[in-house]
Amino acid sequence: MDDVIDYIVEKKWDIVYISDAHGFHKQYGYWTLNIHPNDAFVGEKSIRVLAGRYKSYLFVDTYVTVFWGFDEDSKLIDIAVLRDFDVL
Repeated sequence: MDDVIDYIVEKKWDIVYISDAHGFHKQYGYWTLNIHPNDAFVGEKSIRVLAGRYKSYLFVDTYVTVFWGFDEDSKLIDIAVLRDFDVL
């Protein structure tokens, strides 16, 4: 987990949260395809960052969010990337 935090700091991404209490919610990334429908969260710990924001169209902002899920020993088990849109 510390290596991922170092990577995030190096990239100068905005940390949304670091949680030692829960993983990231399965709705993000490929988890929406119900590959693991009985699992509410990925991992026991998680990190969420805003990796980027850009204008994709005149009034449309696009946000790129990255989620890392870790086991109880802080070892990386999964990553999900979400690209989301915000329209005026």
